[in-house]
Amino acid sequence: MSSMEIITRNEIRILRPDGYHALREGSKKLSNQIWLDAMLLTGMRYEELRRLQQYPSWFKGGYIDMPKGNGNKTKKYARQRERTIHLSTMGKIILPIFLQGKVLPSRQSMDINLKRWAWNAPMNDTDISVKTFRKTWESWMVSSYPGMKAEIFLSQGHTEMISLNHYLNIPFDDVDRLRMKPYVEGWY
Repeated sequence: MSSMEIITRNEIRILRPDGYHALREGSKKLSNQIWLDAMLLTGMRYEELRRLQQYPSWFKGGYIDMPKGNGNKTKKYARQRERTIHLSTMGKIILPIFLQGKVLPSRQSMDINLKRWAWNAPMNDTDISVKTFRKTWESWMVSSYPGMKAEIFLSQGHTEMISLNHYLNIPFDDVDRLRMKPYVEGWY
Protein backbone atom coordinates (compact mmCIF):
# COMPACT_ATOMS: atom_id res chain seq x y z
CA MET A 1 0.00 0.00 0.00
CA SER A 2 1.10 3.53 -0.80
CA SER A 3 2.62 5.63 1.95
CA MET A 4 0.09 8.03 3.47
CA GLU A 5 2.70 10.62 4.40
CA ILE A 6 1.35 14.09 3.65
CA ILE A 7 3.33 15.91 0.96
CA THR A 8 3.37 19.71 0.85
CA ARG A 9 5.36 22.26 -1.12
CA ASN A 10 5.08 25.95 -0.19
CA GLU A 11 2.13 25.12 2.08
CA ILE A 12 0.16 23.52 -0.78
CA ARG A 13 -0.83 19.88 -0.47
CA ILE A 14 0.25 17.43 -3.18
CA LEU A 15 -1.97 14.37 -3.28
CA ARG A 16 -0.92 10.79 -3.75
CA PRO A 17 -3.28 8.75 -5.96
CA ASP A 18 -4.90 7.15 -2.90
CA GLY A 19 -5.46 10.59 -1.39
CA TYR A 20 -7.00 11.87 -4.61
CA HIS A 21 -9.30 8.86 -4.78
CA ALA A 22 -10.35 9.35 -1.13
CA LEU A 23 -11.07 13.05 -1.70
CA ARG A 24 -13.04 12.23 -4.84
CA GLU A 25 -15.14 9.69 -2.94
CA GLY A 26 -15.61 12.21 -0.12
CA SER A 27 -17.15 14.68 -2.57
CA LYS A 28 -19.98 12.13 -3.04
CA LYS A 29 -21.83 13.69 -6.00
CA LEU A 30 -20.85 12.89 -9.59
CA SER A 31 -20.88 16.59 -10.53
CA ASN A 32 -18.35 17.30 -7.76
CA GLN A 33 -16.19 14.37 -8.89
CA ILE A 34 -16.18 15.72 -12.45
CA TRP A 35 -15.02 19.09 -11.12
CA LEU A 36 -12.18 17.38 -9.24
CA ASP A 37 -11.23 15.32 -12.29
CA ALA A 38 -11.11 18.44 -14.49
CA MET A 39 -9.04 20.32 -11.90
CA LEU A 40 -6.56 17.45 -11.73
CA LEU A 41 -6.41 16.26 -15.33
CA THR A 42 -5.90 19.70 -16.88
CA GLY A 43 -3.41 21.01 -14.33
CA MET A 44 -4.85 24.45 -15.04
CA ARG A 45 -5.00 27.34 -12.61
CA TYR A 46 -8.48 27.46 -11.08
CA GLU A 47 -9.43 30.77 -12.72
CA GLU A 48 -8.22 29.46 -16.08
CA LEU A 49 -10.48 26.43 -15.69
CA ARG A 50 -13.43 28.68 -14.85
CA ARG A 51 -12.60 30.72 -17.95
CA LEU A 52 -12.51 27.53 -20.05
CA GLN A 53 -16.13 26.90 -19.06
CA GLN A 54 -16.98 30.28 -20.61
CA TYR A 55 -14.97 29.50 -23.77
CA PRO A 56 -15.36 25.76 -24.45
CA SER A 57 -14.01 26.27 -27.99
CA TRP A 58 -10.54 26.40 -26.43
CA PHE A 59 -10.85 22.63 -25.97
CA LYS A 60 -9.68 21.05 -29.23
CA GLY A 61 -10.31 17.38 -28.41
CA GLY A 62 -6.80 16.29 -27.51
CA TYR A 63 -5.57 19.52 -25.97
CA ILE A 64 -6.63 22.94 -24.72
CA ASP A 65 -5.44 25.98 -26.66
CA MET A 66 -5.07 28.75 -24.06
CA PRO A 67 -4.99 31.99 -26.07
CA LYS A 68 -3.06 35.10 -25.23
CA GLY A 69 -5.13 37.35 -23.01
CA ASN A 70 -7.19 34.46 -21.65
CA GLY A 71 -8.45 36.65 -18.85
CA ASN A 72 -6.11 35.34 -16.18
CA LYS A 73 -5.69 38.57 -14.22
CA THR A 74 -4.34 36.71 -11.19
CA LYS A 75 -1.14 35.69 -12.98
CA LYS A 76 -0.05 38.92 -14.67
CA TYR A 77 3.54 37.88 -14.13
CA ALA A 78 3.12 34.56 -15.94
CA ARG A 79 6.12 33.82 -18.15
CA GLN A 80 4.04 32.31 -20.91
CA ARG A 81 0.85 34.12 -21.89
CA GLU A 82 -0.47 31.49 -24.28
CA ARG A 83 0.08 27.78 -24.25
CA THR A 84 -1.10 24.40 -25.39
CA ILE A 85 -2.26 22.21 -22.51
CA HIS A 86 -1.87 18.57 -23.45
CA LEU A 87 -4.33 16.06 -22.01
CA SER A 88 -4.07 12.44 -20.96
CA THR A 89 -6.54 9.90 -22.33
CA MET A 90 -8.67 10.30 -19.20
CA GLY A 91 -8.52 14.09 -19.55
CA LYS A 92 -9.78 13.87 -23.14
CA ILE A 93 -12.78 11.87 -21.89
CA ILE A 94 -13.59 14.06 -18.86
CA LEU A 95 -13.31 17.50 -20.50
CA PRO A 96 -16.44 17.31 -22.71
CA ILE A 97 -18.45 16.14 -19.69
CA PHE A 98 -17.00 18.92 -17.53
CA LEU A 99 -17.74 21.58 -20.16
CA GLN A 100 -21.40 20.54 -20.29
CA GLY A 101 -21.75 20.31 -16.50
CA LYS A 102 -22.25 22.65 -13.58
CA VAL A 103 -20.30 25.90 -13.49
CA LEU A 104 -17.44 25.92 -11.00
CA PRO A 105 -18.08 27.98 -7.86
CA SER A 106 -15.85 30.83 -6.71
CA ARG A 107 -12.37 29.94 -5.55
CA GLN A 108 -13.34 30.61 -1.94
CA SER A 109 -16.40 28.35 -2.15
CA MET A 110 -14.38 25.58 -3.77
CA ASP A 111 -11.73 25.77 -1.04
CA ILE A 112 -14.50 25.36 1.56
CA ASN A 113 -15.93 22.42 -0.42
CA LEU A 114 -12.51 20.77 -0.59
CA LYS A 115 -12.08 20.96 3.20
CA ARG A 116 -15.55 19.45 3.68
CA TRP A 117 -14.92 16.68 1.17
CA ALA A 118 -11.60 15.86 2.83
CA TRP A 119 -13.40 15.62 6.16
CA ASN A 120 -16.00 13.31 4.53
CA ALA A 121 -13.23 11.10 3.09
CA PRO A 122 -12.03 11.00 5.98
CA MET A 123 -8.61 12.45 5.40
CA ASN A 124 -6.47 15.23 6.76
CA ASP A 125 -7.45 18.52 5.12
CA THR A 126 -4.12 20.21 5.87
CA ASP A 127 -3.10 22.58 3.07
CA ILE A 128 -5.78 21.37 0.62
CA SER A 129 -6.93 24.13 -1.73
CA VAL A 130 -7.67 24.65 -5.42
CA LYS A 131 -3.89 24.94 -5.90
CA THR A 132 -3.53 21.32 -4.76
CA PHE A 133 -4.64 19.92 -8.11
CA ARG A 134 -2.25 21.88 -10.32
CA LYS A 135 0.71 20.99 -8.10
CA THR A 136 -0.45 17.38 -7.85
CA TRP A 137 -0.82 17.03 -11.63
CA GLU A 138 2.57 18.48 -12.47
CA SER A 139 4.18 16.32 -9.77
CA TRP A 140 2.51 13.19 -11.14
CA MET A 141 3.55 14.10 -14.69
CA VAL A 142 7.20 14.68 -13.77
CA SER A 143 7.23 11.42 -11.81
CA SER A 144 5.59 9.49 -14.68
CA TYR A 145 7.42 11.11 -17.61
CA PRO A 146 10.87 12.15 -16.32
CA GLY A 147 12.23 12.36 -19.87
CA MET A 148 9.58 14.92 -20.90
CA LYS A 149 10.15 17.63 -18.30
CA ALA A 150 10.42 20.46 -20.85
CA GLU A 151 7.12 19.47 -22.50
CA ILE A 152 5.42 19.19 -19.10
CA PHE A 153 6.70 22.58 -17.96
CA LEU A 154 5.56 24.25 -21.20
CA SER A 155 2.13 22.64 -21.00
CA GLN A 156 1.80 23.93 -17.44
CA GLY A 157 3.00 27.40 -18.37
CA HIS A 158 6.02 27.25 -16.09
CA THR A 159 9.64 28.00 -16.62
CA GLU A 160 11.99 25.11 -16.04
CA MET A 161 13.47 26.78 -12.96
CA ILE A 162 10.06 27.18 -11.28
CA SER A 163 9.23 23.55 -11.93
CA LEU A 164 12.61 22.28 -10.81
CA ASN A 165 12.22 24.15 -7.53
CA HIS A 166 8.69 22.94 -6.83
CA TYR A 167 7.96 19.61 -8.50
CA LEU A 168 11.05 17.43 -8.50
CA ASN A 169 12.07 15.04 -5.75
CA ILE A 170 8.52 14.43 -4.57
CA PRO A 171 8.62 11.21 -2.50
CA PHE A 172 6.27 9.05 -4.56
CA ASP A 173 6.84 5.31 -4.22
CA ASP A 174 6.34 2.52 -6.77
CA VAL A 175 2.74 1.94 -5.66
CA ASP A 176 1.98 5.65 -6.14
CA ARG A 177 3.47 5.60 -9.64
CA LEU A 178 1.49 2.50 -10.55
CA ARG A 179 -1.75 4.13 -9.36
CA MET A 180 -0.97 7.33 -11.30
CA LYS A 181 -0.86 5.42 -14.60
CA PRO A 182 -4.59 5.47 -15.46
CA TYR A 183 -4.63 9.24 -14.95
CA VAL A 184 -1.49 10.14 -16.94
CA GLU A 185 -1.53 7.56 -19.76
CA GLY A 186 -1.82 8.96 -23.26
CA TRP A 187 -0.55 12.40 -22.32
CA TYR A 188 1.05 14.27 -25.23
